Amino acid sequence: MLSSQCQQEIEALYHTARQDSQYNGTLFNHALACFSQKKTEAAIYALECLDKLQPYIAEVYYTLGIFHLQLKQFVDAEKALQKAIAVRSDYPEALRNLGQAQMQLQKLPEAVDSFEKVVALDPTCRESFRFLGDAYRESGDYDKALAAYRRELALAPQRIDARIDIGLTYLRQGQFESATRAFQEIIAREPLISEVHYNLGLTYQKRQKLDLAAASYRNALAINPNNVGAHNNLGMVLDLLGETSEAIEHYRQIVKLQPENQGVKHILAALTGEQLKTAAAEYVVSLFDQYSDGFDVELVNHLKYTIPVKLKEAVRRYVKGQAHFANVIDLGCGTGMCGQEFWSMATRMTGVDLSSKMLGQASRKGVYDCIAQEDIVEFLKSSSEFFDLFIAADVFIYVGELDEVFKAVRKSATDGGLFVFSVERLNGDSFWLRSSGRYAHSQNYIYRLAEKHSFAVEKCIPTGIRLENEKWIDGDIYILKTAAFLSEHLFIQGAVSLPSRDWQPAEPLVQ
Repeated sequence: MLSSQCQQEIEALYHTARQDSQYNGTLFNHALACFSQKKTEAAIYALECLDKLQPYIAEVYYTLGIFHLQLKQFVDAEKALQKAIAVRSDYPEALRNLGQAQMQLQKLPEAVDSFEKVVALDPTCRESFRFLGDAYRESGDYDKALAAYRRELALAPQRIDARIDIGLTYLRQGQFESATRAFQEIIAREPLISEVHYNLGLTYQKRQKLDLAAASYRNALAINPNNVGAHNNLGMVLDLLGETSEAIEHYRQIVKLQPENQGVKHILAALTGEQLKTAAAEYVVSLFDQYSDGFDVELVNHLKYTIPVKLKEAVRRYVKGQAHFANVIDLGCGTGMCGQEFWSMATRMTGVDLSSKMLGQASRKGVYDCIAQEDIVEFLKSSSEFFDLFIAADVFIYVGELDEVFKAVRKSATDGGLFVFSVERLNGDSFWLRSSGRYAHSQNYIYRLAEKHSFAVEKCIPTGIRLENEKWIDGDIYILKTAAFLSEHLFIQGAVSLPSRDWQPAEPLVQ
C-alpha cells in the first residue's frame, strides 16, 4: 500500500518537474530507488506521474510493466509493455516480458507471437529461445518447442536446463522412450540432480516399467530425501507392485514434510481403510493438474476409456432419435472429452472443473460457451441458469457422498431434464473409498438418492469404466430424469423399487 509520505514525496517531485523538465530524470530515478527498496507501489505511482509529464517514452512504459510483473499484476503489466512496444517496436526486452505476462494470463498464441518477435530481433539470446519453447509447449506444439529448446542448447551446449526441457517435452508429448533417453543422457553428465532421476522414474512409470521406476525414484530420494514428488510416485509404484506397507511409509513421510497436504491424506485413508465422505479438493486439483498433459491419449490408448462416447450413445438410445438440448452442463469437464461428444447436441454448453490445467486443455477444444473453475456443487448453488442436460463422466469416483450433488443438480434442472453420469460399481447399500483412492457407488445408494431428490431412474447400464492392470473396472451408466411427481419408474405402490444386490440391469454396453 502506498503510504501518505511516499505519495507526498512523489507529488512534490512531480510538481517540481512540471516547472522544469530537467527534473523528469529525477522522478524516474526516484521510481527506481523505490523499486530497489521494495516500495513497488510507490515506484509505479512515480512512473504514472512521469507519464503525465512526458508521455510516449518506451523506457517508462517498459519499466512500469516490470514493476507490475513484480506485483503479479499481469493485466496491467501487459498493457504497459504493449505501450512500450507501440512506441518502439524493436524492443526485445519489452517483448520478452510481454510474453511472460501473456503466459501468466494464459494468452498462449499472443505469448508465442511475442517470443517469436524477440528471437527474430535477437537470435543470439539463449533465454528467449527457452521462453519460446515454454510457450510452444504450453500451447501443445511440441515439435516447435523441441526446436526452440535445441536452438537454446546450440547457443549454450553446457546448459543442463535445456536438456531437461527437451526431456520434459518428450514426456508431455507421450514420446516416453525418447524422454527416457534424454534423462539418461543428462544423468550420465550430471548424476546428482534429484529432479532428473524423478523425471526418469516418471518415464519408466509411463512405460509400465515399475521396477525401473521405483529404482529411479529411490535414486532421487537418495540425493534429496525431501523430494515430495519422488515420495509420492514411489508410493504409487510400490502400491501397484503389492508393497503397500512400504508405500504407506512414503506417503506418511510426505505428511511430515507437508502437514497440510490433503491429497496425500486422502491416499493414506484409501490405503489404510479409513472411510472419508469425499476427496479433498486439493487432492483432485493436484491429481488432474499433474495429468492434464497427454490426459486424453493416456485414457484412450492405455486405459481404453470411452465413457464419454458411451454416455452419448446411452442418451441417443434413450431419446430414440436426434437429441438436442438447449442448455447443457458438463460437471467435472476435465479436458473436454464429453464436450466434444455432446456439443453437436447442445445449443449452449458450460464446462465446470476444479483443475485450471484441465480447463486450459478444454478451452482449446472450443466446444464450451462458458468455462468455470469451481466446485460443481458451489457453481450450481450460485447459478441462476437452468439446464436440461447434466453430464458427469467419472466425476463421482472422487466425490463419495452424492447427496449435495443431487440436491444441487435438481435445483438447477428444468422439468424433464436429464442427469447422465457414470460410477464405479459397488455391491452393497452405500459408497466406498477403495484402495485406488477412488469411490464406488452401489445401485441401491443411487436409487435412494433419486427418490429423495425427485429423479426417475430411466436407465442403469452396466459397462467397463477403464482398464486397470489389464482388467476392466466394473461400472454403471445412469440416466436420471427430473420428476415433479411420483414416477412409475421409481415407485410401486408408494415404495421405492430398489434393485437387489445381484440385480442385472438391461441393455448392457459393450466394453
